[in-house]
Amino acid sequence: SVAGVFHCIKPTRMELAAITGRETDTDAGLEAAADILLERGCQEVAVSLGEKGCYWADRRDNRFYASQSPITHMANATGAGDAFIAGLIHGECVGLHPRLCVDMALSAGRLACLSEDTVCKTMSHTALLTTMEEYS
Repeated sequence: SVAGVFHCIKPTRMELAAITGRETDTDAGLEAAADILLERGCQEVAVSLGEKGCYWADRRDNRFYASQSPITHMANATGAGDAFIAGLIHGECVGLHPRLCVDMALSAGRLACLSEDTVCKTMSHTALLTTMEEYS
């Protein structure tokens, strides 16, 4: 499968089912499907669960669900997935543990959703840390 050539992949629950051919309606099914992508060669899998956050699995045996408190007013969801990946990469580049990388990714997605602009103008390392502290 081509999915195995990626270091990290961030499918939705439905995309994960399509990629793996497995049922992902239950937590157990979702977790098993994420493990299939790891077996195929992916290093990291972050399954987007929308407002419920995400499920993380990696080849270092980290497995967990992560979320933040709900967003009460979403200004613009455009770019939230891209911001999530950027936050994840940023966390990895500064050497954070996977759990904190995911919290940083969720914070980046949150900031993107709260911004009227497609690209959040207030996105910064400090803004991510503040958002992590406040909502994780």
